[in-house]
Amino acid sequence: MTLMLADTQSKEEIENRFKKIKEWLEMAGYKMSNTKGDPSVTRISLMSVYRWAIKDGWLKMLNIAAGMTMGNKKGYRETEQSGICLCTLHGSKGLEWKKVLIINCNHDQIPSPKVIGDEGIEEERRLFFVGMTRAELELYITWHGKPLEFITESFPKVVELAEEIPIIEGSEDMCLQ
Repeated sequence: MTLMLADTQSKEEIENRFKKIKEWLEMAGYKMSNTKGDPSVTRISLMSVYRWAIKDGWLKMLNIAAGMTMGNKKGYRETEQSGICLCTLHGSKGLEWKKVLIINCNHDQIPSPKVIGDEGIEEERRLFFVGMTRAELELYITWHGKPLEFITESFPKVVELAEEIPIIEGSEDMCLQ
């Protein structure tokens, strides 16, 4: 375990560490693919943190991963909802809902105009991913005009289809489900 706490930027060393982590997770009963044969949430998470480690180094990746696993900010009873819960993308960390609606995903809103540099944009991309992964069953994303580039990059065919949908009178919003 001590070796796992030492910083490295060596791609070979990072790959070896992730192989070991994957083995540990599988021995603990975590599945790397779902019943359809697609990558499981565990595998997707592992691939994400692997990319962070390759890009920014081992210790930076550990800090990012630790921040994501801090758990709920509120007790379970406080987050149980029978109605609608409104929160920011930041506020959604560690929480989950059956249905999630992310609104105002316009190209001029996300990433925030205040963000500076590629690191800031990547942080906004991760934050948007956090928001999307809060949905247990259904995810809806709306935008007005041009969608944010993260949606266009991740779901180009869906964006094309959404642009072909006739606009309902009185509304110019698009919806990605």
